[in-house]
Amino acid sequence: MEGGPLSAEKTLHPFPLLEFQGVPLRSYIVDNWSSISAFYPDPSDLLIATYPKAGTTWAQEMVDLLLHSGDTNICKRAPTNKRISHFYSIDSPGLDLLKSMKPPRVIKTHLPVQLVPKGFWENKCKVRHHRDSLLSL
Repeated sequence: MEGGPLSAEKTLHPFPLLEFQGVPLRSYIVDNWSSISAFYPDPSDLLIATYPKAGTTWAQEMVDLLLHSGDTNICKRAPTNKRISHFYSIDSPGLDLLKSMKPPRVIKTHLPVQLVPKGFWENKCKVRHHRDSLLSL
């Protein structure tokens, strides 16, 4: 094999992880932490905070349907990632998209609850918490 055998580190972590406040995070999150932590949501914003691969897309679709009185045609207006922003993701417009959207906004994150920007708690935004995912299993 060219370049020698793959190490477990390269195989298991194809993207760089940095420890930040005791949590392993992708380097682009750590690099942009000042912008992420400074984000101050509107009190009407809704946060979906879930573990990766724990029904996040399903929760987003349910929330969008609830916000639009179950009208499936309205919910087909755009792809999920355009209707509901993932505010720290490198592969979506993230914070820039959030700033262009009018409240109430539905925002999703996989950040652990202790790293969710303080503005969500200070503004008493509605939050679907990681714990709910575990309790619903």
